[in-house]
Amino acid sequence: MGYADKLKKNSSKIQTSEKVLDESTKKKQLGRPKKDQNLVRSTAIPVALNQVEKEWIEEQALKIEDSLNQGIYKLDDIEEKESIRNPAAPFTTSTLQQEASRKLGLSVKQTMIIAQQLYEGNVGNIPGHTGGLITYMRTDSLNLSTVATSAAKDVIDEEYGKEYSLKSPRVYKSKAKGAQEAHEAIRPVNLALKPSEIKSYVDNIQYKLYSLIWKRTLATQMAVAKIANT
Repeated sequence: MGYADKLKKNSSKIQTSEKVLDESTKKKQLGRPKKDQNLVRSTAIPVALNQVEKEWIEEQALKIEDSLNQGIYKLDDIEEKESIRNPAAPFTTSTLQQEASRKLGLSVKQTMIIAQQLYEGNVGNIPGHTGGLITYMRTDSLNLSTVATSAAKDVIDEEYGKEYSLKSPRVYKSKAKGAQEAHEAIRPVNLALKPSEIKSYVDNIQYKLYSLIWKRTLATQMAVAKIANT
């Protein structure tokens, strides 16, 4: 076979291979799904149905609301349960700082400066009283002396009635390791000295902090709060 014949034969093979490749490509293309108009319309159907369903739900809701508005209702019974809440413990240094921050907006430093003033008695001349207004303000003890609990009972009996006082003092114990139980919690030196009686002789912020300590100390020796829950 001459060179020309070999060239002709190879050319024929190339043409045949190209034809096979073209037919294979067409088959693959025919096998792919077409993005025709029918497919687009089919994806829009659920949207239309959802809108119909939404309108139907709104219509039913309005019917129910209208029916309820026309009804007459009667309350047959109220179930009431009583719960009990014990008063918080007397103030330690940390709890006083927390409560002063929460109720008076004072920083830790401000609280301790004002407490120091109350402890040292750096206030005006209060009639019938000399010295400090509160016990030492750096303590982790929850202990209250018998003098304090007895004074608290007398004030509660006089101000609120005997039904709000305790027959025996409520005792608190610190959970902190190494707590100085020999010391006392922060309390007024004289519980009989009410906040209203010192207001004219102290700064406003001193009055507020003293009131906070006085009320907390008194509350520790009051009967538990009974709360009605419905």
